[in-house]
Amino acid sequence: MKWVDSREVAIALAEKFPDVDPKTVNFVDLRDWVLALEGFDDDPGRCGEKILEAIQVEMHEMTSFEDARKRFERDYLTRILKLTGGSVAQAARLAHRNRTEFYKLLQRHGIEAALFKSDAK
Repeated sequence: MKWVDSREVAIALAEKFPDVDPKTVNFVDLRDWVLALEGFDDDPGRCGEKILEAIQVEMHEMTSFEDARKRFERDYLTRILKLTGGSVAQAARLAHRNRTEFYKLLQRHGIEAALFKSDAK
């Protein structure tokens, strides 16, 4: 593998580090991980920020179904709470969920509805 093989590098890294969120990896560590990959054979001097960013983007796009579902749920809950100004009752109605279930979803994702009350327009 070479630096230009960002997809192949990302696949190898995702297999080696399945529980790592690529957005949390700094470029120094990412570069070191790539250089340590079995089958990687390229000049370390050819690596730049754009290459590492491309690898990071490829890794980010390879999330598991479960991770994608969790991210969707969290984004959805955040959007609906912003829309309703933090009103859980109204958000639950819009989501076609009862309030108890909606509160459980918020708790599961560590979201506090009160933080959205100041966003009300």
